[in-house]
Amino acid sequence: MIRSITANTVVIQGVTDHIVSPNAVAWLCSLRPDWEHVVLEDTGHTPQMDAPLSFIAAVDDWLSRTAKPGAAV
Repeated sequence: MIRSITANTVVIQGVTDHIVSPNAVAWLCSLRPDWEHVVLEDTGHTPQMDAPLSFIAAVDDWLSRTAKPGAAV
């Protein structure tokens, strides 16, 4: 199923995620070399809630490098 995704994709995960293994996510992302995998040091399973500033910085960085000019974000 992941091979059918055509959208630009960033996967953001916390290094201390105890629900989904960081190794499992790294493996999944290895199936899609066009996906970006970001691991945040200061969070676990819910980086958007645990470390919102780090999460926003990661998304902002990714968007600045991948968003097409004029695209809605």
